[in-house]
Amino acid sequence: MVIKKIHICGAYGSGKTTLAKELSKLLKIPYYSFDDIKYIVKYTKKRPVSERKAIVKKIASKSKFITEGPWSGYGEDAFKRADLVILVKTKPSRCVYQVVKRYIQGDREIKNDMKTALIIMKKAFIYYYTKDPISYDAHMKLIKKHNKKYILLENKDKQKLFELLSTKKNLKDITIKL
Repeated sequence: MVIKKIHICGAYGSGKTTLAKELSKLLKIPYYSFDDIKYIVKYTKKRPVSERKAIVKKIASKSKFITEGPWSGYGEDAFKRADLVILVKTKPSRCVYQVVKRYIQGDREIKNDMKTALIIMKKAFIYYYTKDPISYDAHMKLIKKHNKKYILLENKDKQKLFELLSTKKNLKDITIKL
């Protein structure tokens, strides 16, 4: 089985979007951000959950996709249909740094205020240290529930992942722990 369907998950600020964009370019597979699915108007007006699930289901039925986002509830079809799940594991302090950097640079279309930045920073810690619906624990449960091949990716291993995927080897050849 050649990898054509990838879901990327991880904490807020872990580098999911950057990784999705890079893999999309490398593999020539379109990527879809769960942020774009969650919001009708970026980071302000949310879609109903039923509509989000329908959009993810439609994307997951495609022959090729890369999806990325921390949400497990409405994103389960992405886990279910993926050939490979990449779980980005980044130190919470690094996630906080990324969130602060976004806040200072204003490079995201988020409500650019300190309160929002603090909420997102808190969520980076919640991700690793709780059993919240958006957590490392929740993502691992979905991976196990759907018996998915996955790579636990730490930032320092990103180049190894690109090398493995760019050779277009079979899935069984790349499901190694980096």
